[in-house]
Amino acid sequence: MASISTVQAQAIPAARVRWALLTWLTALALLGAFGNAWDLYWHIFIGRDTFWIPPHTMMYTCVALSGLSALVVVLLSTRHASSDDTTAIAGFRAPLGYYVLGIGALQMVASAPFDDWWHRVYGLDVTVWSPPHLIGFSGAVVMLCGTIIATTAQMRRHPPTSRRERLAYFWLLALLFALVVRWITFLNSTTLELSWELQPARDTIARPWAPWWGLWAGFAMAWTFLAAARLAPALPLATLALALLMRGLEFVVSGLGFRLVLPWGNQTFNEPFVIFFDYDLGLWVATGVLVLPALLSGVIARWGKNWGALRFGLVGGALWGLLLAAQFLLLRQPLTLMPLGVPQAMQVVLVTLGSALVGGLLGAWQGGWLARFRR
Repeated sequence: MASISTVQAQAIPAARVRWALLTWLTALALLGAFGNAWDLYWHIFIGRDTFWIPPHTMMYTCVALSGLSALVVVLLSTRHASSDDTTAIAGFRAPLGYYVLGIGALQMVASAPFDDWWHRVYGLDVTVWSPPHLIGFSGAVVMLCGTIIATTAQMRRHPPTSRRERLAYFWLLALLFALVVRWITFLNSTTLELSWELQPARDTIARPWAPWWGLWAGFAMAWTFLAAARLAPALPLATLALALLMRGLEFVVSGLGFRLVLPWGNQTFNEPFVIFFDYDLGLWVATGVLVLPALLSGVIARWGKNWGALRFGLVGGALWGLLLAAQFLLLRQPLTLMPLGVPQAMQVVLVTLGSALVGGLLGAWQGGWLARFRR
């Protein structure tokens, strides 16, 4: 009995340290996302001169600190942790989430010199879908996936014992999932903008862009939200609420950053920084169309709490695909955007539905895995 009490007493401070570490990593992820948003507006309203502009410094400092934190955890866990709560990889022992976090940090760090070289050789980007940007954006999502894995595993190892602890874990997970949504919609807003505004008679790429938006949105959003729903029925709606809040705060943080650092050398605005301008259509709508399917994902999670991953993924994926496609098509007329013919509309529905079914199945499986995983 004495030995059991000693082990429990030692586990309490260790759990608190891990909780503090997860909070620290989430705060860094949030600041890094704000740095990325500020970087976009810097390039739009000021231009691009050097890699070491304040938004880049803000974003990559957060990435570096996150990667170093993961490295410290892996090294310390390898030396001290027991085998029952760690994963062994290449001679190291640590919780799996920190390996994944470290891989994502390396991706983002590798994308930085690649992006700088890309701009020197090819000039300014015409879209965020450049190879270095895709490496960086995917790295950010991988980092967040690692932190989500570490958080859910910690919950399994040391289940919360009070309502306060349960709420803390819930909102921490909601914020992490919201950051995933933020990065995906930030990238996907470009395809949404092109899908809605390009004219078939004038722009030869107009036709393939419409279903491409549905391909990316259906797959990524069904995966993300259905994984969240499998963890907790209320998590999708909380995730979306925080994602919308972050979307608004990005403008506030960017405006405050400009006020604090400008003029930067000899740089000033090419035009006044206004919170709402044309590019925001894609950002806001790409996030806003998630409201209805996110709400219904939570409803399905309550009704189908005993469903297997296959049934949950198919039902949830079909819901996401049909709702996203319907909103994409119906919102065109009130926003006075380019109409689509029946063949194009059918392409949007089929592509969005098919990709959402695949994403839904992956999300249903991964959500169940996260709810069980403890290493």
